[in-house]
Amino acid sequence: MTEPRGVAAVVPATIGGAVLAGLWRAELTFQSGCRPETIGACLSWRIPVLLLGPVVVAVGSWLVLRAAGAARPLLATSLGVLATAGVTLLHQAGQSGWRPPSVPLAALFAAFGFTVGVVVAGLRMPVALRAALAVLLAVPVVLFPTIKESSTRDRRVENFARLGLPLLVPEVGAYRVVAARADPAGGQLSLVLADGPRRLSVDTIRVPADFAPPQRCGPSAVEVSLRGTVSLPPSNGPCQRFAADHWLRSENGHPVHLLRRGDALVLVSPGVDVPDRDVAAAAGQLVEVSPRELAALLG
Repeated sequence: MTEPRGVAAVVPATIGGAVLAGLWRAELTFQSGCRPETIGACLSWRIPVLLLGPVVVAVGSWLVLRAAGAARPLLATSLGVLATAGVTLLHQAGQSGWRPPSVPLAALFAAFGFTVGVVVAGLRMPVALRAALAVLLAVPVVLFPTIKESSTRDRRVENFARLGLPLLVPEVGAYRVVAARADPAGGQLSLVLADGPRRLSVDTIRVPADFAPPQRCGPSAVEVSLRGTVSLPPSNGPCQRFAADHWLRSENGHPVHLLRRGDALVLVSPGVDVPDRDVAAAAGQLVEVSPRELAALLG
């Protein structure tokens, strides 16, 4: 077994991991509430610290290992970094988006990773076995993109299935789904389709209780698309009949199509420079897909 003094490197690694996680979480909180008035106003001092911090922690751990007379300090540090990165990435693979672990969890990951690094580097074993263990530690890092993609797809499928709404996607020209946001609690599915620089938005919500076209046609497309981010005064303006369960109204000079599908209301609205014919074609070619099919459309 490796000498106990080699484990001293766990101390700076644990402290460093906890500090970096705390700074990362603080930076995310700052960024979410920052409203820049000038270029760079939202760039805090924490960003360069977060970029250089892992290097500083690794170098500090290496210096402690050397000072303690531990076996193979450079290898122990390298394996410690690799093991810490691996367990952190495995944790991230199970998260939605990219969220730093909590401070205690980050400290635990760093302590575990550097303990593994010190033990593997310090144990007496054949070179081939040590190399095999190093490769094993690298597996989570190498496979992270695949694991993350699979995990993200599974979460998307689950969220789409929980909506309780028909998943309606237009089949129009070269437009492809490039973004999808599901809000099961609010009962809303928001899709963005793109054809080069052109964008179409397709929002599916539950039919409002007071929906009574052509006098009361529900919320505007802007109001629906900004739900959960910006609070706008509720609207319930008029519209005109376009076809059966299909209405049309103008918002900011652009046509917005409204279609009723059972208990769901679908709003199809254009972005900049989208021809009216594309909006009409999208509204007329809505195809219901399964949660897994919609997740697959996102790649």
